[in-house]
Amino acid sequence: MKIFLLGLFTALLIIPATTAFAQKKVYMSDAVVSTADQIDFAYKNTVKKAAGKDAEAIVKLMEFSRVLDGAEAIEHARTMLELIPVASDKTFALAIQNMNPKLKKVTLDRMQNAQKKTAVEALKKPMKDWAPYAWETLNNRPLIFENPGVDNVQDRDIAPSNNATEVKASPKANDGPSTNDKPAANNNSPSVNQPAKTKKGGQ
Repeated sequence: MKIFLLGLFTALLIIPATTAFAQKKVYMSDAVVSTADQIDFAYKNTVKKAAGKDAEAIVKLMEFSRVLDGAEAIEHARTMLELIPVASDKTFALAIQNMNPKLKKVTLDRMQNAQKKTAVEALKKPMKDWAPYAWETLNNRPLIFENPGVDNVQDRDIAPSNNATEVKASPKANDGPSTNDKPAANNNSPSVNQPAKTKKGGQ
């Protein structure tokens, strides 16, 4: 009986510690990481920065979506999906609000497919319920904050993914410039998988 009570007491001590780190876990696909390595894009480091609410890193991950298709595109969308409650709904929405409209629409479509694959049950619910700001932005609608300064998503409401990788977010101030953090943000970039149009007559 004493052994049982001791084991129960130990378990109670461990559970809060696990819960506290729940939202530092984000799924990352080995295939996507491999593709990123081929184009010298520091995928894991960029995800880490995005988890620390680095808007530029979030934009870079969105732009990286352009080079992916098929299963890898959905796997990357799953990473982006699981990043929203980590970085916060508001931070994510503000970071991408001025990005290419078609890129946002394609990302939303992929995220909705990724909802079927995520192991985080709370993220399988309609996105507009748990990430209303991201939902509005991805649908190319203007952001209207009911409670400015307050993040909509509460970390304690989201359980971790079983196959997630722990991401320890570091303060942005400590992050020096990196030549591997590519692709660079481009708010006026062309639509997904379409080359930019050149102007005629040397204009």
